[in-house]
Amino acid sequence: MNLASATDQKLRPPDIQARPFRAVDWLFLTGILAGATIVCALHIGDKTVWVDEGVSFGITQLSWLGFFKILARHELNMAPYYFVLKIWMNFGTSEAVLRAPSAIFFVANVAAIYLVGRRLFGTRAAVFASILAAVHSFLIRYAQEARSYSLVAFLATLSCFFFVRNLQEPGRRTWRAYIITTALAIYSHFFALLVVLAQSVSLKFLPEDRRPGPELRRAWKILAICMLPMLVFIATRGAGPISWITRPNATSIYYFLIFLTGNVGNVLLAAYFVLLAIAAAVLILRRAQFTASPELWAILFAFCWLLVPIIVSLVFSIARPVFLSRYLIICVPALVLLAGAALIRLPSMWLQAAVLLLLVGFSMKGVRSYYRGDFDIGREDWRGVTQYVLAQSRTGDGLVFHAALGRMPFEYYELRAGAGITKPAFAFPDSGPRITPADFLANAKRAPIAAIAHDYSRIWLVLAHNQWPGRGPDDVTKNLEAALADSFPCAATRQFTEIQVVLYSRGYCPGH
Repeated sequence: MNLASATDQKLRPPDIQARPFRAVDWLFLTGILAGATIVCALHIGDKTVWVDEGVSFGITQLSWLGFFKILARHELNMAPYYFVLKIWMNFGTSEAVLRAPSAIFFVANVAAIYLVGRRLFGTRAAVFASILAAVHSFLIRYAQEARSYSLVAFLATLSCFFFVRNLQEPGRRTWRAYIITTALAIYSHFFALLVVLAQSVSLKFLPEDRRPGPELRRAWKILAICMLPMLVFIATRGAGPISWITRPNATSIYYFLIFLTGNVGNVLLAAYFVLLAIAAAVLILRRAQFTASPELWAILFAFCWLLVPIIVSLVFSIARPVFLSRYLIICVPALVLLAGAALIRLPSMWLQAAVLLLLVGFSMKGVRSYYRGDFDIGREDWRGVTQYVLAQSRTGDGLVFHAALGRMPFEYYELRAGAGITKPAFAFPDSGPRITPADFLANAKRAPIAAIAHDYSRIWLVLAHNQWPGRGPDDVTKNLEAALADSFPCAATRQFTEIQVVLYSRGYCPGH
């Protein structure tokens, strides 16, 4: 055995050194993935599409020229997901079809967690970690959403898998795979860059002779070149897209920890805390053996993966708030991997199995709770709004949205309503009968509402997320209502979850 291979072996768990992938390993993995598929497929189409999912849908409806135009100007973050979804939407338009790619990425992420866990801690820990991932309500929540969060969690895990593999068995193909998956992860959500930072920090805990040399530096140089469009995008767009995020406080951090551990409450939070404490205790008690133990570096690597994105986003939020629970979904794989590493430290197989079953039971409670309702957003009832407006519409009606992006989920349900019904015209945003890039950039502050009012016999005003906390409607709402009241003497209101619909008419207004 040459020096390089001996060094690689030192970074590998004992059971990986002893044998290759066996049939029983495939059997366990297949069973876990089947369970993950069932859990994330249940009720996937039940909840109404909300505004962010409507935006995803709206982007898929653009022409290819418009698609690339909106990515470059407005939506470069999540670009790989939008590309996948645009192609996927040829299979159908139901809520289940719209969300299916995220479910697929979730199942793939469970498999990736198994693979990286096996590399870091061995087969049993990998089984434990992937089981916990398969029933983790935070991962399942975003496995049932038409956004990029499930994809970025998967690609971040895959990036870490190739990173670890390159430390154990470096090779050109593996480095290429690392570069590709990492670049895709970063463009799936810019927060994935914090996973790369965590990888870099973890190398500080490796002795000099075990750190990768020019291959890693070359990979990071290529990634830096790949990120140039992202840097230009951020420099030109500024903080506008995330300016709505509030500065974190003790309450928001506490709820983030609840979400991170499965949205059950203090019991599951405490259970994961104990498992993390066990993993940390292994580091403290065996610190003298660090250079001879691959498992100690593996634990440190997983802790870096878990903590670096959280700490950096909290520190950065002192200057500019960026701390948001769903942005940190990239940390969940690290959490379950550390839990798996701690479980195998328990003194008997029976105790390990009992604790695992207890964790799975509590986690499923969080999953069932999510099936009944959301836990980290206020989901607007666009399904109900669209059905109501279409049922009451007449020829000559116009639609005005307080926020231009509200057109996207409304149009999603309107297109599914089919032909044979009277549909109101889009008065604002009004780029045409189908979505165009201009609709994403429209601003109601500049909308010529007085002129619009003269073109329609009635106006449906759709208001969503238009209230200042403790101060009532925002200025845009006040201006819209004042302008429409000048032209329409009658106004009637209907309230939906997170949405208010006001019908302005020159004649009789039906009760809402």
